[in-house]
Amino acid sequence: MFGEHRILLIGGSSHVGKSTLAQSLASHLGWNYRSTDKLARHPGRPWQAKPKKVPNHVADHYLLLSADELITDVLRHYRENVWPLIEDIVTDWYWRVRLYCQIL
Repeated sequence: MFGEHRILLIGGSSHVGKSTLAQSLASHLGWNYRSTDKLARHPGRPWQAKPKKVPNHVADHYLLLSADELITDVLRHYRENVWPLIEDIVTDWYWRVRLYCQIL
């Protein structure tokens, strides 16, 4: 197809349709799709089962930080916890599995 490996990373805020978009693109292009939804969720998001109540320690965390501190904290979380996992996935798929096209 392109004569080289292609990997497309899709990022953005929670619950905006990244996985839906990635699955649709992968299907349309005939590429492989790999979800990263469960890699490292930020503790400030309420991903609990019912009754879907934000834990007190999470609410306290968000209430005590300014907007700038919250942004810094989220970016730190992704830089320290998520990005290394994404790098490992990309490296593994590229060098070992050698899949032609990948969407994360």
